Amino acid sequence: YLGDNLHGGEPVQGGAVIDKLTVYGGEVEDYGVVEKPAQGKGRDNNAYQKLADDGWLFQITLGPLAGALVGFVGARLLDSSAHRGWADTAFQGIGILSLAVFAYAAAELIGGNGFIAAFIGGMVLGATVRHPCTFLFEFMEAEGLLLMLITFLVFGAALLPEGLEHVSAASVVYALLSLTVVRMLPVAISLIGTGLRLRSVMFLGWFGPRGLASILFVLLILEKVELVHRTELLSITVITVGLSALLHGLSAAPLAKLYGRHAARMGECQENLPVSEMPLREGLNLQR
Repeated sequence: YLGDNLHGGEPVQGGAVIDKLTVYGGEVEDYGVVEKPAQGKGRDNNAYQKLADDGWLFQITLGPLAGALVGFVGARLLDSSAHRGWADTAFQGIGILSLAVFAYAAAELIGGNGFIAAFIGGMVLGATVRHPCTFLFEFMEAEGLLLMLITFLVFGAALLPEGLEHVSAASVVYALLSLTVVRMLPVAISLIGTGLRLRSVMFLGWFGPRGLASILFVLLILEKVELVHRTELLSITVITVGLSALLHGLSAAPLAKLYGRHAARMGECQENLPVSEMPLREGLNLQR
């Protein structure tokens, strides 16, 4: 949480940039692993089976549809229960977390991608829920951080040693490129026309999309697909995530404080525009 490093967590200039990093969250990398089902014997030669063979079509269509439906219906049910006093804040939070699991399971049952469904479901829920979801925001700040730290602990204990066994100069070079050019360049391109200054663009690029999603997806790929270079793929992914945890962890506090002081001297600019709360934190406050 880079914002907490800006003058001890006090409100400072440059809040718009820090808020973007919060939205990035840590899981903005990929949201789907497309798997083509194995071709079995005795298939029925019909249109449905032909589409089933092209598994990616179901993955990218049924997943978002299931997620959007679960997110919208879940938001309506949560609003209704909160309005009638059927559930207090704690149970509303449990309901929100359960929707993520339900969206994943529903998509997998109908042949869609569960990760895409959970992601789309969260987007739809955040855009349509009308009452403040205070419990979920508190969960993200407290228990969510604890779970993330536990994940890093498991990663360091189980996966990092295996990745280091097969480390090579090429994998280290590629990992460094992934943390810099491969990631920072697309962020810079996406920010063209926003009016942000070079330092802000570099700050967002360095601390931008980050997280543990790469580990999850590489494990899914290795589990479901037979690849020739399985060892190399796992090693490169583990080295990249390990270097990310090390370099971003070491640089978070000093660079955040440095950028906070720099933003305070910018005056009126895009970086210092007021930041509005996300709908999920405060509710949409719409008229019924």
